[in-house]
Amino acid sequence: MTTLLMPLPAAIAELQRPTGIYLGADGFWLDTDGVTPSLEHIADLSELFASQPDQTRDQLLAILRQWPGSPSFAVELVRHDEGFDTDTPYVTDLLDFDRIVVTRHLDWHNREVTWSVGHGPPTDKPAAWLVLSGRSGDGQLTVWVSGEAEMDWGDGQGTQARHYDLMTDADLLSAVRDLETAVGLA
Repeated sequence: MTTLLMPLPAAIAELQRPTGIYLGADGFWLDTDGVTPSLEHIADLSELFASQPDQTRDQLLAILRQWPGSPSFAVELVRHDEGFDTDTPYVTDLLDFDRIVVTRHLDWHNREVTWSVGHGPPTDKPAAWLVLSGRSGDGQLTVWVSGEAEMDWGDGQGTQARHYDLMTDADLLSAVRDLETAVGLA
């Protein structure tokens, strides 16, 4: 998953390209330096999820065209990286994992939590992971399409681990919330 912060005209141009799967967008006023997004955002489009990537792209374009054209306004697009297989049915859909991250990343940003998400190479058992660094420590949740997941976390004094067998999107969300709790976001 890639997060792209850019001026509104560039975001519209990016969405008009026929490649990429877009999971959402946020609109930000920039701080006085003209580069850094403020903590106050005017719109969170992370709820605009469609089963068809082209439909999501069209929805995002329609909304972005209505946003302010000011040079002090920027758009953060969340794009799923190329090469990810979205057609294979698995127990856990890694796009659902990314969608959960998209819906929660503003809260993490506002609470000054450092986070990153990554995807492993295409294999027979693809995986994605989320790393959070919070007040109480650091943690990582790794999720495989098989439904298996491992959470590891620590506070500098020691580490702990937990195994999950995910069967539903609710199980996946619960595992992400456990990671949040482990790093002090509860």
